[in-house]
Amino acid sequence: MSLTSHSPAMTAVASAASDVSRANGTVLDHRVLDGAVWDRAVSGFDGVCQEQLYAYASLRWPGVALEPVLFSDGDDGA
Repeated sequence: MSLTSHSPAMTAVASAASDVSRANGTVLDHRVLDGAVWDRAVSGFDGVCQEQLYAYASLRWPGVALEPVLFSDGDDGA
């Protein structure tokens, strides 16, 4: 279950947060990724741990529906 898609409380918090982001000129993009794509994307992040990898989490917690979502500010660093 996704808290952000099913919880009215989380939806309200997300709306307030996105208003603040727009006021500061920053808008976040988000993409739902395939598990293997997620693992490749986050494997180079500083501080990533094994529990955040799809391959590990899907085996460790088989009854949990994983939702790998990547947020970015649109800056690719180039």
